[in-house]
Order: sequence, then structure tokens, then C-alpha cells
Amino acid sequence: MPTDPSPNAADPLVDARGDVVLAVLKGYRTAEEAGRTLGVGTAEIHSWIDAFIAGGRQSVDGNGSDMAAIEFVLALAQALHRYGASAYRLEAGIKDVAHTLGLEVRLFSTPTAIMASFGPLHAEKTCLVRVEPGEINLGKLAMLYDVTSQFVQGTVTVPDALAVVTAIIAADPRYRFVIHMVCSGLASAAAAGFFGGGWLEIQVALGIGMVVGAVSRLSNRSTDTGHLLEPVAATLAALLSVAASRWFGPVETFVTTLAGVITLLPGMGFTTAMTELATNNLASGTARFAGAFVQLSGLGVGIALGMAIASRWAPAVVADGLVVWPLGMLALAVIVSSLAYSVILRARPRDTGWILAAGVLAYSGALVGQSLIGPELGALLGAFVVAFASNLRGRLLDQATAVTLVPGILMLVPGSLGMRSVMAMWQNDVDSGVSAAFRMAFVATALVAGILLANVAMPSRRPL
Repeated sequence: MPTDPSPNAADPLVDARGDVVLAVLKGYRTAEEAGRTLGVGTAEIHSWIDAFIAGGRQSVDGNGSDMAAIEFVLALAQALHRYGASAYRLEAGIKDVAHTLGLEVRLFSTPTAIMASFGPLHAEKTCLVRVEPGEINLGKLAMLYDVTSQFVQGTVTVPDALAVVTAIIAADPRYRFVIHMVCSGLASAAAAGFFGGGWLEIQVALGIGMVVGAVSRLSNRSTDTGHLLEPVAATLAALLSVAASRWFGPVETFVTTLAGVITLLPGMGFTTAMTELATNNLASGTARFAGAFVQLSGLGVGIALGMAIASRWAPAVVADGLVVWPLGMLALAVIVSSLAYSVILRARPRDTGWILAAGVLAYSGALVGQSLIGPELGALLGAFVVAFASNLRGRLLDQATAVTLVPGILMLVPGSLGMRSVMAMWQNDVDSGVSAAFRMAFVATALVAGILLANVAMPSRRPL
């Protein structure tokens, strides 16, 4: 049997070409072992491997191009994930781009990893990218949609598209620290109105929301501080609520605390998780659901800790009851909340009007639905209306549906119900806790049903 005396003959075959090499040699660990079994020299084995890899690269690259196409696809996938695209939209959008490139791709996305395989099964190239759960950035999502649309239409090349994606990722935050902090306070003030707080609760929530907004931005400066955001912010919110009740008069402390951390509640995360589960993205949906639950638990622990510390210092002076605001006041709260979230979600200024319209439409639809079929199922109608309108806008203007869909759904998400459930459990009120948890799941499911029905009635132009 001929052999190859070269020093590389016994080198392990599991190298950078790993999957392809193993597919060729059907599990042999070295070229020498394969040669002995197959009755050929190791030089011939290596020639088989090189020929196989060359054929696989030709299949993957198409027309003999380099790996720029795959690099672009992976960069786009990472960017979409980083700025809040759900698994089913990300995978569908990437497949659309890959089809334009002539690439055969199989994609698997979770909140912490993206796996992509390119080429036919017998010669595929598999890439694993470790990522962190992203934060919604509507401005960058809209820009990524634009470059994707231009690429699919053939108006930009792969190198140009890759350069644009890289520039989008590297761009500085759209809004300054102070603007973000003020808008966090405005969102909390509007939430206090929705929750039945009076004028004093609204003012206290405004101040607490600004503090939480500042803590949120500062926590982004390191990974370690980011992991502590929810409990630290919730503890501060609870302490400030109790302090306000001592300094300024009786305050409904739970309303001000809950409103103060409204921007941290994972209601959108729960809804996205339910949507992913409903669209058979089971791994991503389950992981996202678990992540949202951990966030909610962190907020609950923080509030409980803050209340416990405050009770040692000075008990809260609680107001008599909640306020039932007229429709005009609630409409003002919707407007303020929509404008605040356009900044918190980092939308482009030119999209602010659309976001405001989406918020009004979602809340109006939910009110009509509530009068017709009840408060929980009313969310279904609100979600259907805003999703239908978002898809219609996307089709007519060739714009990303997320720009209006996400802020609209945020007006309806059941994050406050989840927080009430956690706090009830902490206070040993199991019946109320279970009831609130069930209502949260029911509302989230209703929102998902409304979105999916709208996608059937008015499909979006593109997946993103």
C-alpha cells in the first residue's frame, strides 16, 4: 500500500475545514488512518479533501466569488438580532437576502446564538455566532430594512451593503443622555395616569422614571452593571416612592413604583416570546420567555427589597384610592407615551408622527374591543388594527413594519400584570398572583393572535 512520508500525513483532520473533512472521510480521524482503511496513500486522501472543499466552495460562493456574500449575510443577521428583530422575522429576512445572492442557507436563531449553514448538505459551511439579547432600536432597524430592500432590488452591491451595515452598527446613539432620561420620565408619568394615579402620583412617577432612565443608560457601560439593572432600578424606585409619600403627602406607592420602572417591564419580551412559540420558533421562544421571567423576577426582588428597607426607615403614607380619569386625559397620556417611546426605542425623528398614530390606533382599537368583547380579548382587536395598519404602511411605502408595530403593541402589552403577579406572590396572596399571571398569559396570547391574523389579512412586503 503506498504511503505518503510527508510530516503532515498524521495531522488531525479536524481543523478549520472540520465539517467538510469529516463528511469526506466518514469519521476517520487522520488521513493516514483513512489511507490504511481505504487502501490508498495519504497524498491521495488529501487530494480528495481539497477537491471536495473546492467543489463545496464553488457551490456556496456561486460564480467563484469569495466569502464576502456570507460575511454580509452574517453581519446583517447579527445586526438585526442586536436591534431587536424576532427569530421568525430575522430568519425570513435573511433567507430573502440569501435567495438574492443565490445562496442556500439554513438559519437557526435564539436570543444568545445564531447558527447559519450555507451550501448543499454534502458541502455545507456552518457558522456559529455568539450574541447577546438585543435591545430594540427602531432607527437602526429601519436603516437595516432600507439597505436590505435596496440590495434585494439590485441597487447596491455586496461590498457596499456590507459597508452600510457596518456603518449602521458603528453609529453613535441617536439621542443624548438627558433626552433619553426625560423621555423615560414622561413614559412613567403617562403610565401612572393609565394605572389610576392622581396628579401627585404622576409627578412622583415622572421623577422616578427619570432616575430609572439615567440608571438604565449608565448600566450599558459594562456587562456586569447591566446584569444588575432590574433589581437596582426597582429598589431605587420603591425607596423613592416611599420617600415621596413622606415628603409630599399620601401617595399610592405601588402605582408610582410600577410606573417608575415601566420602561424595564418585559411585556414586549413576553409578547415576542409568545409570537415565536406560535410560529414554531420553539427554542427561541422558550429562551426569550425564560429571560423575560428572570427580568420580571429581578424587578420583583428589587421592589420587595426597597419596600422592606423603607419600612424599617419610615412606613409609606398611602393614598386613599385610585383615580378614574376622563377619556381626554387618557388620550393625552397616549400621546405623551407614544412620543416618549419614540425616543426610548431610538426611532428616527421622521418616524415620530407614524409612531404617534400607531399608539393612538392601538389604544383606540383596544378600547373598542374592550367594550365589545371584554378587556382581555379587547387587546386582540387593538393588536390586529395596529398590525394591519403597520403592514399596510410597509407595503405602500416599502418601510419596516416594526417602526410602528412595536410602539403600538407596547401600548397593549401585559407587563404590569406580570409585575402585579410577582408582588402578589411575594405578599403570600397566591390566588391573586395566579390570577394575574393567567391574565398576563391570556392578554399576551390575544396580542399574538391579533398580530398573526393581521399578517394573513394584510401580508407585509418583506419579512422585516
